[in-house]
Amino acid sequence: MSTQENNSLDLIALDQASDWLVSLHSGEFTDKDRNAFELWLNASPQNAQAWTKSEVLMNKLGTLPPSLSSPVLNRPVNSSRRAALNKLAVLLCMTPIGWGSWRFVNSQGWTAEHQTARGEQREIKLADGSRLILNTDTAINISFDNTQRLITLIKGEVIIQTAKEYRTVSRPFYIETSQGRMEALGTRFNVRKQSGLTSIAVVEGAVSIKPKQAKAIVLAADQQTRFSTRRISEPQIIQIDKLAWTKGMLMADNISLADFISELSRYQNGIIRYQPALADLRISGAYPLKDIKQSLNMLVATYPISLNSHAGGYWITLSAK
Repeated sequence: MSTQENNSLDLIALDQASDWLVSLHSGEFTDKDRNAFELWLNASPQNAQAWTKSEVLMNKLGTLPPSLSSPVLNRPVNSSRRAALNKLAVLLCMTPIGWGSWRFVNSQGWTAEHQTARGEQREIKLADGSRLILNTDTAINISFDNTQRLITLIKGEVIIQTAKEYRTVSRPFYIETSQGRMEALGTRFNVRKQSGLTSIAVVEGAVSIKPKQAKAIVLAADQQTRFSTRRISEPQIIQIDKLAWTKGMLMADNISLADFISELSRYQNGIIRYQPALADLRISGAYPLKDIKQSLNMLVATYPISLNSHAGGYWITLSAK
């Protein structure tokens, strides 16, 4: 087959992949549609390559444009949607030089790295149907290819709900930190990167954990642990309050004020200081993460603490009453 014929087939596959990408995220993808998609995906190497490229694009976008978020199968495609799909197909066909120019012009929204600011939380739906929720001050890289699905957690915290793959051979789903690599085994789990450590809590399924310089273990549902490059701590029963951030809350269950302030400070740009005598004061309760001022007022109303605010609220000092 000539190069021209191969290029023509690739363009057809990319156009079809853009249709499937929109359909998969339409919210009305039926079992019949899934069967048809699997047949198309496994029909040729060009189809598989086109789909992988569409996933990469989807992950750079983070989401689909609203004009594409509607069912596409078994109904006519209107002219405006067809135009939008054509634009998506053009993006899929871009050369590396074209991609570089596009990233330069749209660097904030069209980069492989996704970030949240302090106090921000954001949900991302990946091209394979998996979902991520990024917690405050988090940065990740997403890399999908024909052999694996990889999330690199650079900093912060993320909860991951993996989706089933509709390929003949399912690709493993990894999340990587500077301490090691985790493989999701059909699961929902939370990962947090801290100084020299990675913490993980498995809500559903299981996760294989492989530190860089230690043997792998499998962490089951309702278990949590943390690991460095050299060792893994003994698994413990999961503390559900650790996941309260996904509901916008900080749950404190008899923790020290020092730990409470350390956690609360992750969600705001200011500085919170406290007298050393207050460090071991035990704190309990549910505190809103979207309103740090309210959380501090609740703290002052409940415990023998006074609050002094400086620099327009940027610098806060807690003292014993």
